[in-house]
Amino acid sequence: MIPNDTHGSGHAGIGPPSATPDGKGGVIVVASCGGGYTIPRRVTLIGSDEVGQEPVADISSLRYDAKHIEKMKLPGSQEVVLKGISGNAMEISTEIDMKNSQMIEMNILRSPKKEEYTRIVVYKGKGYNGKGLTYISAPETALMPADLVPLFTDGKLSWQLPLRAPSSSLISIETTFSSSLPDANFSAPLTLPFFLNPGETVKLRIIIDKSVVEVLVNGKQALSVSVRPGRDDSMGVSIRSQGQEAELISLDAWQMKSIY
Repeated sequence: MIPNDTHGSGHAGIGPPSATPDGKGGVIVVASCGGGYTIPRRVTLIGSDEVGQEPVADISSLRYDAKHIEKMKLPGSQEVVLKGISGNAMEISTEIDMKNSQMIEMNILRSPKKEEYTRIVVYKGKGYNGKGLTYISAPETALMPADLVPLFTDGKLSWQLPLRAPSSSLISIETTFSSSLPDANFSAPLTLPFFLNPGETVKLRIIIDKSVVEVLVNGKQALSVSVRPGRDDSMGVSIRSQGQEAELISLDAWQMKSIY
């Protein structure tokens, strides 16, 4: 048996005290990240073999000062700074049609001259070839003991082809330039796979809570990182489609009040 997907919480930790079944087939988790905590998430099985992750808490009551950007073209290889969208305690919800673009990036916590920024990147179809569970019929070559095969197939040792896109896409957060402070610590880019079906748009939900950044993509994958910007003006947001044109379908942003 070969695992066909990888899920995690990025640079965040989930332990038994912070994970509990919800009684509805899911698990509620809260992860620690950089001395803080993520919002609670509900982890479920979606489809036959994909894991889904979505915020379980209704944080809409914390929103204020809503901003909206209508549909717009994203020229290839041009960074577009989103005017009026800025903050370091905010939520962003956006939908993007990548069209033929292979990579979309969003820079958050961006200073005006880009001395500091945290980079969120989606690579379409650039992940591994996920074939799910596979079985080989030649003697002594099955990837699973023969007595377990009937539990997963019709009882015959044969190839089971995947009913999904052949390659995964990738979601990545890079914190190399998140801080210009000389003693700032940063990690290597955090990259995790998710499956983007043909024609499916990219839906990003980004939650910025001062030094903790959470990114959820299409309800399938979630990443969390800790950042320490050193500039007071590292508040901006930009977006870029690399190579070919893409389309921003919509973007909504809210400032977020303290929960206390």
